[in-house]
Order: sequence, then C-alpha cells, then structure tokens
Amino acid sequence: MLGLIVSLMTLFVISTSYANTLEESSSKHIVIGHATSFAPYSFLDEDGLGTGFNVELSQEIVRVMQLDAEVRTGPWGELRDAMQSGEIDALAMFYSKEREKSLDFSSVFSLVHNAIFIRQESPAIETEEELRSKEIIVIRGDIMHDYILKNNI
Repeated sequence: MLGLIVSLMTLFVISTSYANTLEESSSKHIVIGHATSFAPYSFLDEDGLGTGFNVELSQEIVRVMQLDAEVRTGPWGELRDAMQSGEIDALAMFYSKEREKSLDFSSVFSLVHNAIFIRQESPAIETEEELRSKEIIVIRGDIMHDYILKNNI
C-alpha cells in the first residue's frame, strides 16, 4: 500500500529575483527557465523542445506583454542555481517563506499537494519521525529537498 505522509500544500508561482523583476525586464531581454522533467508542468517533448502547462503559460505571458524573452530548459537544480545567481529572470517554483527572502513571487496559479510513496512490501510510515531512518529521494533544490534539510530528516 502506498503511504501518504506529507500533505504539504505548496503554491506554484512564477518567481523572479529581486534584481530582475518582470516590471524592470519589460524593456529588455529576459530569460525564463523551465525544468526538463516536471510533467505535466514542464518537460521535453518528442522533439526535445520544452512543453507543458508552465511553458505554455509563460509563452502566453511573453506574447501578451510583448516581451523579448528566451526560454532556457534544464535540470531543476541547475535552473534554481541560475535563478539565484541572476542568470535566469523568471522560473516557476513552489512558494515558501524562506524562498520569499530572496525572490519575488507572482499570484498563485496552481495548488499542488506533495506526497511520500513507499514500496508495497514496506511497513506503513505514519509519522515524519519514521522517515529519519529511511533513505529519501527528492529532486535537488526542490521544495521537498528544502523541507527535509530544514527539518533535519
């Protein structure tokens, strides 16, 4: 049986670095990042091109706002690092108070629930404390990576 342990509701928003807000960027070239393996939000299609809900949403924002924009795809951890260093101007990511210290966030456009899944033959995990003795796989730099580091899991 798959166990649902963390029902951490996270807000999915477009974030921009304080130094490179979309308002400031409307008259210059901006770079928008999209992860290559976060279906259905962003992923590579059969031709190796970025697609998915976030990609299409950002393309529409660029069109409506008449922005000069470049889309950069890559692994999430690399994109997040590029966002923090100012190489990327906008990136869809989960909101957290910690991230808000260095990033600006748009209005919420998606509500996502995170979950932890276990192997069928494994005993059920009922508490967060039971995770401390387990190996956990998360995406480097993702909100759940931040969560397990912050909570010393």
